[in-house]
Amino acid sequence: MNNTQEVTLMLKQRFYFLATITMAIFLGFIIWVIYLANTGGSSIFFDIVKHIPYGDKVGHCFYLGD
Repeated sequence: MNNTQEVTLMLKQRFYFLATITMAIFLGFIIWVIYLANTGGSSIFFDIVKHIPYGDKVGHCFYLGD
């Protein structure tokens, strides 16, 4: 294996690691928001959404993409 292939392999491994960490954080955020919404909890995100017209719909498009 030459040096270029080793560097490429290292970058792929690092990318997959960072992608996995990012996905886990994002999933944790979504679960946290759903939990707060279902239990009637309060959050700064909910306060911001209340002040934006159609904030709930904008939030769904932002973090779920639908």
